[in-house]
Amino acid sequence: MVFLSAPLWLRNRITDRYWRVQEVLKHARHFRGRKNRCYRLAVRAVTRAFVRCTRARSLKKRHLRTLWINRITAASQEHGLKYPAFILNLIKCQVELNRKVLADLAIYEPKTFKSLAALSKRRREEGFVAALGDGKEPEGIFSRLQAQEKRTCLASLAQVQKSHMDCVKLNSEGEIFGSLALIPVLQNLYSVNTVPTATN
Repeated sequence: MVFLSAPLWLRNRITDRYWRVQEVLKHARHFRGRKNRCYRLAVRAVTRAFVRCTRARSLKKRHLRTLWINRITAASQEHGLKYPAFILNLIKCQVELNRKVLADLAIYEPKTFKSLAALSKRRREEGFVAALGDGKEPEGIFSRLQAQEKRTCLASLAQVQKSHMDCVKLNSEGEIFGSLALIPVLQNLYSVNTVPTATN
C-alpha cells in the first residue's frame, strides 16, 4: 500500500484491528464456550493461558523427574535395592546413565536393568574390584580406574628407582634385598605395554 501523505501514513501505522483480533482468536480456537469466538472473553482467557504455560514449563521438568524417580524406585525394589543405594553405586561404578534412560530401561529393557541392579548390588556389598569379578574384567574392556592405578604405580616405581640407586645392599649370599628387590616384580606386574594410551 502506498501512502501519498504523512497523515495517511500515521493513521495506518498500527495493524488493522481485524488482524489483531484474529491473532488472539487463533490461540483461543480450542477453548470451550464463548471464549473461542467472543474477543472480550477470548483475550482474557488467552492471557491466562500464556501465564500458566510459562509457569508450567518449569513444573513439567519437576514432575517428569519425580515420575522417573518413582519408576526407578519401583524397579530397583524388585531387585532388592533402595533407590539411593542403587543410584550411588551406579555412580561409583561410572555408569553415567541419567534417570530418564534408567526409567526407560526399567520399562522396555528389564534384563538390562536387572544387570545394572546386579552390578550396583555387587558394588555395594564387596567394592569395585569385586564388582568387576575379582579384578578381572571381560576381554576387551579396560576401566579408567585400573588404568589410572597402573599409571600411578609406574610413576612411584620410577621414583623408587631414582631414590634408591645408591642404597643397594647385599645379604650374606650376595643377593639384593630391600626395596630394590621388589622392582623386577613390580615391573612384571605393571608392564609398560599393558598400560593403555589415552586416545581422543
